[in-house]
Amino acid sequence: MKRGIFVGVLLLWFPLTAVAGPIQLYPNLTIELPELPAPWTVTKEPPRKLIDEVARDVQQEARSMGRKLSDEQAMKSASKRLSNEDLFLVNPQSGAHVLLSFEPLGKDEAEPRASDIAMSAKYAAHGVSDEGWTDVSEQFQEADVAGARYARRFEIDFSHEGGRHRFTGIVGYARPYWFWLYATDHLRDPADQQIINAVLQETVVHATP
Repeated sequence: MKRGIFVGVLLLWFPLTAVAGPIQLYPNLTIELPELPAPWTVTKEPPRKLIDEVARDVQQEARSMGRKLSDEQAMKSASKRLSNEDLFLVNPQSGAHVLLSFEPLGKDEAEPRASDIAMSAKYAAHGVSDEGWTDVSEQFQEADVAGARYARRFEIDFSHEGGRHRFTGIVGYARPYWFWLYATDHLRDPADQQIINAVLQETVVHATP
């Protein structure tokens, strides 16, 4: 669904503790992240462990539909999905991660209203039923993202493959970009939730029409 727009030069990876200023994603879009501790890293390329994780989900989805994919096909599908993301924040030890994605309005597309943002957040949350998650608990609330006109946050606790997990997201609009911040916490490291909340609460979006 995206995008064909030049992506500004960005280091392939670097520790979050090294993030000292704005990160340019597009010529008219920069973001600021909070300073966060190692072992978290930020990268514009999906880490291999994350590709493997998504590939497993792809395989499961295929099986639920009575299809069978080779490992190579699943990996290609996972890589394609992750190519829609602009930035990856990852704890390689626990597997917790935050995905950041920005989508400019189409030429003739009307700017979203607050109700559109709220509806998009609901669609994103309700789509988890396709992932085979169980014992799902959802919460929604307004979000205050610096630089955004509107933003909506959701938090989902769920069970999957015998473990408890948490999926937290923000859907928002900072003219002229829709944006999504999606965080997955496998609850393996108690510090991850604090770090994820810092990212969702303190990220600043600088966008110009």
